[in-house]
Amino acid sequence: MADAVGWTYRKDWFARPELRAEFKQKYKRELEPPTTMDELKQTAEFFQGRKIDGKTVYGVYIFTERGSEGITMGVTNMLYNYGFEYQDPKKPYYLDSFVNSPGAIKGLEFYKALYKCCTAPGMTNAYMQERLDAFKSGQVAMQMNWFAFFPGLYKDPNVGGDKIGFFVNPKETKQFTQLGGQGISVVSYSDHKADALEYIKWFAQADVQKKWWQLGGYSAAKSVVDAPDFPKSAPFAPAFLKSMSIVKDFWAEPAYAELLLDMQKRVHDYVVADKGTSKEALDLLVKDWNKVFKAEGKN
Repeated sequence: MADAVGWTYRKDWFARPELRAEFKQKYKRELEPPTTMDELKQTAEFFQGRKIDGKTVYGVYIFTERGSEGITMGVTNMLYNYGFEYQDPKKPYYLDSFVNSPGAIKGLEFYKALYKCCTAPGMTNAYMQERLDAFKSGQVAMQMNWFAFFPGLYKDPNVGGDKIGFFVNPKETKQFTQLGGQGISVVSYSDHKADALEYIKWFAQADVQKKWWQLGGYSAAKSVVDAPDFPKSAPFAPAFLKSMSIVKDFWAEPAYAELLLDMQKRVHDYVVADKGTSKEALDLLVKDWNKVFKAEGKN
């Protein structure tokens, strides 16, 4: 199940002549889906607190959930694009000045600024479902979420169809988006290895993968995504295709859970709970992660 973080927006709101005219007068550019982080914040600020059809709406909904993976899966979309790296590419498990680089510090500051300026009150521990509820109920102009939900949103009777649009995670000095999805594997000690392998062989067939995409699943098979007609196969297909070419993932380590919970705490404390500075949060994260890797004998 291929997946990545993408964005939806209220295409019908962006198309309103009076909003387009006001936006252009204020920002000297057209009201279009943002392609840079600055444009994302400007657009979110423009919609924040605005009355649309008699209802107060908000600019953007982003991930803030602390208990599992939420805020990490959100904040990395900004961290990556401002220069965050998990480690020195030339020296595995050397973290200092990469995890807490000047760019990473700026990216974390940006995420907090976006959270503070342009989200709804009370969204202190919100993840996928809260984003979907807010978008479906007409509360928000833009939301980050996983592509896995976009087929359902497109079919939504209230905000789908011509009312919804999709865009790729905006760029800064770099452009990445957070990888999601689910892998599939065979348990080595299973009594049904042969059956499991037969299933995978069946599921990986080009015609099965194509059918799965048509039904709302997300295929990463080249036979599907490289097909000439793929970009026109769904309204969100072009953004998905671009996103899957720029995905970046969290640590693929046995200590995944420890590493994840460390990051959840540090970034939530800074972004939502207003504890310390961005630099202090990332410096503490380096210490946390170094402790984990030291216990595993890796640094």
